[in-house]
Amino acid sequence: MLSAAPVQTAHNSQASGTSLIVTIAKPSIGNTLFLIDGNNAGTPSAVATTGVTWTSFQAGGSVYALSIWVGTAILSTAGTTVTITTVTGQQSALVMEWPGLLLPTCSDQKNVATGSSVTISSGSEIGRASCRERV
Repeated sequence: MLSAAPVQTAHNSQASGTSLIVTIAKPSIGNTLFLIDGNNAGTPSAVATTGVTWTSFQAGGSVYALSIWVGTAILSTAGTTVTITTVTGQQSALVMEWPGLLLPTCSDQKNVATGSSVTISSGSEIGRASCRERV
């Protein structure tokens, strides 16, 4: 059964720098970690935590970049430090641990807005057929 709330959440932010650390409690094997990162200069080039495999799921934007990374705790010695490597800039990150969720394998739509517009469309379809095949 899917939990209605995350097991834990943690966040951190910085005015500038190339590495941001978010400290979490040790995640449980099989749970899924989600990282939502915002940076005014670009998207992360890497996310690292001992015993956790991270995958960039969605990323975009040029004026203010927002990215989503997904990780699964795979070792009993999983670490408690999430290190986000990025270009220098203002950055804020939120990490959530959820039980009972599977690692997403596809995304049927994404969208990126650039400039000063606040209007965003529904996005262009990408890989939709492969997503349907996995349902």
